[in-house]
Amino acid sequence: MGYNIALCETECAAAPCREMKLHITQILVGDKFREYQTFDEKVSVEDARKVFADFDAFLSRNRLPADVTDIYMAKVKKEDDAAALAPYVRKVPNGWVRLDDVEESKRKEILAAGDMDNSITEWQEADLDTCTNMCQNCPLAWNKGRNCLETFGPSNTKLPGIAEKAGCTMIANVPKYAETMQKFTPKDAEALLKEVEIMRPALVADGKMAVHRYSGVLDRLEAMAKACTANDCGFYFF
Repeated sequence: MGYNIALCETECAAAPCREMKLHITQILVGDKFREYQTFDEKVSVEDARKVFADFDAFLSRNRLPADVTDIYMAKVKKEDDAAALAPYVRKVPNGWVRLDDVEESKRKEILAAGDMDNSITEWQEADLDTCTNMCQNCPLAWNKGRNCLETFGPSNTKLPGIAEKAGCTMIANVPKYAETMQKFTPKDAEALLKEVEIMRPALVADGKMAVHRYSGVLDRLEAMAKACTANDCGFYFF
């Protein structure tokens, strides 16, 4: 387990990914709104056995587990096998609703009733090239122009202890902040920059090993905090 540094990019108007990350395209609703749900195409094992006399061979060539309870058509790799199973396919609602296919008034109702912890955004559905290009052209991409998050360190990092001795309470409490995912403001970023200044000589005083291990972390904290102050953006640890 380790700790990470991140910006509150969805709260920042300058973030080009903001709208995509806030745009929920799919959400899990369980048994509600079944008429709006997407569905899985399945065939029961009993029906599949009717189609394939050598059922084990069917499982093997399609790389399906021996203990399968339903045959999901999306998992059937061989076109001939899929065609043979077609007459037995059942369309079963899977609990998910694609919100872009729903009228606005109903969309709001479904969102309110859905499980936000099991939702998918436009950003998550975007291809890698789209995300990469957007990050590379983002003013919040403090991590050497790649993106807006990076590691703080492993759970056994000694940097918080060094920070505590130096009176740098924010850096000292990063593990606690990561557990609660406490959100910080651009003003807090200014305070963090001051702590980074104090910590550089504190590392030197602690010894060469501390400088070697933790100077890079201070560089990352400084880069993140500068991006926050420049773009009026908050940050957090996780």
